[in-house]
Formats: sequence, structure tokens, C-alpha cells
Amino acid sequence: MKSPRSDFPFSTFHFQLKVADPAQGLIKYSLDEFLAGWLSTKKEGEEEGVALLLEPTPEFFLPHFVKV
Repeated sequence: MKSPRSDFPFSTFHFQLKVADPAQGLIKYSLDEFLAGWLSTKKEGEEEGVALLLEPTPEFFLPHFVKV
């Protein structure tokens, strides 16, 4: 993998991705570190990966009371 990646339209000199890992907390990755762990397949010559992005709805922030 080349560094910095020339196929990205922005400078990767100080580029960092922040990943919230429930087991390890907030982790910072360089672009190359992130892509090395995230890219999983090649399809028609293109590298591909899968990401699960979650965004809470407003109901998530409402207080929830459970009777015991």
C-alpha cells in the first residue's frame, strides 16, 4: 500500500480517523492504518470494505425508566 494514497483528493499528511471502539475507547488511525484493517475485498480492481455507521434518534436521549 502506498503512502500517502494518491487516489484521495486531499492531503493525507496529518489525516487521522477516530474510531469509537466499545472495548478500547477512542482510537486514532492514520489513513493507511485504517485502510489496512478495513479494506476486505477487491472487486473489478477496486478495493472495497464495509462500515456500520449508527446515528441515534432523538428518542435515544430521552430518559427511560424501567419498573423493577
